[in-house]
Amino acid sequence: YVPLIHEERVLGVLILESAEEAAYVESDQAFILQLATQAAVAVVNAELYNETQRRLGEQSILYRVSTRLVGNPELEDILQTAADNVGSVMQNTAAGIYLWDESTFSYIARRFITTARPACKLPAQIRDADLGSVRPALLKTGPLSLPAEKKDTGILVGSCEQCRAMVLPLVVKQQRQGMILLHMDREQEVTDEVLQLLHSIAAQVS
Repeated sequence: YVPLIHEERVLGVLILESAEEAAYVESDQAFILQLATQAAVAVVNAELYNETQRRLGEQSILYRVSTRLVGNPELEDILQTAADNVGSVMQNTAAGIYLWDESTFSYIARRFITTARPACKLPAQIRDADLGSVRPALLKTGPLSLPAEKKDTGILVGSCEQCRAMVLPLVVKQQRQGMILLHMDREQEVTDEVLQLLHSIAAQVS
């Protein structure tokens, strides 16, 4: 067993096995140590490359959002931009984009993205009075991940038995503009990086 170590960080282990007893002589051990050192450097370089590619992808999405919003200030174009980019970031999800309607004190659906999960039935209207304990969080700008259980979140989770919901509030200076509601598999993982990207998209759209 030879650990793969880079700058005092253990990245993994290199395991060599032989059916022969005492198969590895001292010169073999020196070679294997050198190989482990090179492998550790290669792993670090691969991690840096993947991180760079991920960040370039995120910046490309945010640049595309910003460019389209500036170039197309009409409301319908803004909604379509939001739908396109949230759909590209969160695959295998259904989403609805809702705008706040002061006259009915409710969120009204203006755009749906359901191609990845056609069985999901997102509500056409979400009354503020039905949101329960979720209401205060919708006046903040951070993504809100909701449990699959329907207690206090029934209107958002709806009739989707295999879904959990996430909400991206559309808020400007504590003034609600609307929300983006997403449905996804209960077990679907959402990384911190994806949450931050969704937060940035929602902020630009708001």
